[in-house]
Amino acid sequence: EVDPVTGKQGKTIIDSLNAPTQTTWTISNGLIDPTKGYVVTQTSNTFGTTEFSAPSSNYALDFDGSDDYVSVPDAVGLRIPTDITLEAWVKRKSFGIDIILEKGGDWTTGTNYGLGLHNINNNMFYFFWSGGWKGTSGPSDNNWHHYAVVAHEGDTEPQFYIDGVLQPVEFSSGVSTIDLDETEVQPLHIGAQVHSGLNYFGNSEIDEVRIWNTARSATEIANNYYQTLVGDETGLVAYFDLNDGY
Repeated sequence: EVDPVTGKQGKTIIDSLNAPTQTTWTISNGLIDPTKGYVVTQTSNTFGTTEFSAPSSNYALDFDGSDDYVSVPDAVGLRIPTDITLEAWVKRKSFGIDIILEKGGDWTTGTNYGLGLHNINNNMFYFFWSGGWKGTSGPSDNNWHHYAVVAHEGDTEPQFYIDGVLQPVEFSSGVSTIDLDETEVQPLHIGAQVHSGLNYFGNSEIDEVRIWNTARSATEIANNYYQTLVGDETGLVAYFDLNDGY
């Protein structure tokens, strides 16, 4: 499939992480051949760039909706206590429960943060935290779209953006106040929610995943969602540009 940022085609594995003291990733269930030894090399103890030893291209990661996901080990920098911005390009292949990312598991059992797409509430795009979630109507097609959410601990309303445009909060459940439980030490998962029997595997393609510990402005999101990043931008704690083809 076509990468929405670069316009190139194919499937991918991950190639970079801008988070402290990460040394390995687990690519689960066939996204890569584990016998080939795709291991991240740590180049810095604090917010260093890491890369897979794979040929360079510009692609997007394809999840099969059955058992595919990426697991990134816990790190202090991935635990977000106050301000958070999450971004990703996603192309849905069907309309189910398509988790984009989560850290800490299901919202009903306590989690730090999570981002997903659903088949209810007009193909809802939603953000979840410990004890609650809120969402907005999502696109009804299978094209590439950019999804972003900005949230602040203790607020009641996250800001949702689809393709750089602010969307209204329309749906909710659970506690109304955003609770980013930074005590969660579970891995970060991309492409699925993996947690104690509450597993949801996304049937989608994902690209340009970004996690910030700042509240990005509407202007920053609109001006940068079609751009690749350098990787050392202020507030950027994890950047998965997914540009190494395999």
